[in-house]
Amino acid sequence: MTIKTPKNEMCPICSVEISWNQTPTPGTFRGQCPNCGMGFTFMNGTIISDPKFSKK
Repeated sequence: MTIKTPKNEMCPICSVEISWNQTPTPGTFRGQCPNCGMGFTFMNGTIISDPKFSKK
C-alpha cells in the first residue's frame, strides 16, 4: 500500500495553499500555513488545526 501526500489544501483561515510533511503516524501529515502561520494536522482525510505546530 502506498501512502500519498494529501493534495494541496487551502488554509481554512486565510485560503493560502498549505504544503504537507508526512509524520511517523501512518496516513497522518502536518502542514503550516505560510501566510497566517496556523499549523494543521491532516488525519484520515480531515484537516484539524494544531496549535502546537503553529508559529507563535
